[in-house]
Amino acid sequence: MTTKVISATVDEAGVHTLVFDIARTDTLSSNVGKFYFEKAKNIRDLRKIAIEAGLSLHKEADREAVLERVRALQERTDWQTKKTAVSKRLAKKGLSKKEIEEHPDILAIGDKTSYDAANAVKVPYLFQKAKVRVLVGNTVNRDFDPPNLWPTVKGLTDGLTDCAWWVDDNFNYLTEVSFGYGERSPEKKTFRFTLVVEPVA
Repeated sequence: MTTKVISATVDEAGVHTLVFDIARTDTLSSNVGKFYFEKAKNIRDLRKIAIEAGLSLHKEADREAVLERVRALQERTDWQTKKTAVSKRLAKKGLSKKEIEEHPDILAIGDKTSYDAANAVKVPYLFQKAKVRVLVGNTVNRDFDPPNLWPTVKGLTDGLTDCAWWVDDNFNYLTEVSFGYGERSPEKKTFRFTLVVEPVA
């Protein structure tokens, strides 16, 4: 029961297809709540495999620049995580918001309040605009609602955003996301996600 990339392909029409097998324990569903720390770990893991798959479909000459962008985004995430943890620790001691902002422990973390470092990396985006068709194969042979797994797909599209498939996954660039039934994974307790990404004129 392993979450992994199965395939990443692109055809002559520019349609990019990614296939993932995602263990049931690694999925996020609108029907099943998870503790914050567990949800955060799942999202990190989903972004990671999406970056792995997405990077492979960039031109080889562009991959180092894409990786540089990914590293810059990760540094900012690490900075935000550290700052949040320190802020919570100081808040528990009764410090005010102003006292926390001026505390030496916060000042020592430094400032990375924007995405400037990542955006400064010049990378060619694979899509100016795109639409995504998500096909989900259930873990068992019975009816289910694929759109309930949108939170899982969001983790994957965030990873594709990180590795410069598009500028952002808001409606200006990702114009449509639709769901359907797909083939099942041969692995037990594993969903198969197929993302078919088409350019939009």
